[in-house]
Amino acid sequence: MNMTEQQASKQKIEYTNCLKKIEELVYDRNRTESLLREGKLVELQEQIKSVVHKNALEAVIYNSVNTELPSTLQQNGMNCINFLNKLIEEKTIEKLQYFK
Repeated sequence: MNMTEQQASKQKIEYTNCLKKIEELVYDRNRTESLLREGKLVELQEQIKSVVHKNALEAVIYNSVNTELPSTLQQNGMNCINFLNKLIEEKTIEKLQYFK
């Protein structure tokens, strides 16, 4: 495999990984929305913990610039959804850069 083929292969892997991450984020957002809507608060709390665990660095950064901290689990669920939407947006932009 020459250098150009190696670069193309690497870009394809990065693109695929980015796409998988977007799919995971959309799944987590939809699940969080569903649990919040259905009032399943125990499961919602576990879902929020899972999202933070999977995206620890991004969560720290997001929460450090977020001036309004949630005071209820429902608000925390909405904050989690907003956080996931922001990550989806960023990853989508990152993915679109592969087409330039």
